[in-house]
Formats: sequence, structure tokens, C-alpha cells
Amino acid sequence: MGCSEMQNSMTISNEKERIRMRIRKGLAVIPQSSLALDLPSGDIYVRVAVYIRTHHCSFAENAYHSLDLQKRHYEELLYSLPGYRLVQVYHDAPHASGRSAFQRMMNDCKSGKIDLIITKSMSRFAPTLKECMDTVQKLRALQHPASVVFE
Repeated sequence: MGCSEMQNSMTISNEKERIRMRIRKGLAVIPQSSLALDLPSGDIYVRVAVYIRTHHCSFAENAYHSLDLQKRHYEELLYSLPGYRLVQVYHDAPHASGRSAFQRMMNDCKSGKIDLIITKSMSRFAPTLKECMDTVQKLRALQHPASVVFE
């Protein structure tokens, strides 16, 4: 590995760590009182869903690898944060018609099973900015509101 490749690898690693720290900080400032559940056991936690969608044009082996890496990243992140419990990782194939996993996740939000959705970016959450904003507003207007955090 050459000097420039090593430096590039370190830069990417540093950037990933900065993103992780931003997520941790962002999750820490979410008002617990508005999302947390009081359980009979006395435990309080936020029920979290993760939505994953790749941008790969062909859903080949590298797309499966990307989904697996993203899933593990979020599982490890949530495991390290006390007070947050992973409900489910929802994932859709790129350009999937109907985005069935997304629809299941939205139904689970409507059923009050999810308090918070974490996803990589707005473009992965919704195809357009308008649809993204409309969806977030619908989630906030539910009887049991859900929030969205974009990495």
C-alpha cells in the first residue's frame, strides 16, 4: 500500500468515526420524555427501527455485502447506546417497486411499535425531498409519533 493510499484509508476511517460520534451525540439529545416508554419492569427505552436501501444499480453480491455492513453498523451502534432497543432492520432492494420493507416499517409506526427511525440519508429514506418531508410530517402526526434521524 502506497503512502497516498494509506493516507486516504486513514482519512476515510477518521470520517467514519466523526459520523459515528455525530450520530451518538444526536441520539443523546433526543428528548427522552417524548419518546421513552415506561415499562412495568421499570425499564425505559426507545424502540428504534433502521431503514436501509442501497444505491447499487444491480443487486449483485456487492449490494448484499453493503446491506450486511450497514445492518451490522447500526446494530453495534444501538447496542452501545443504553436506552435504545432495535425493533427491526428494514431493507429494500434498490429500485424495488412499492418499497415493501418501507411500507411495513410505516405500518409498524402507525401501530405504535416504533419511536425512532435511523437511516443513512434522506435520499435513501425517500426518492424526493418533498416525499421525505411529507413522510416525516406524517410520522410526527401519528397518535404515537415517530422521529427520524438521518446519519
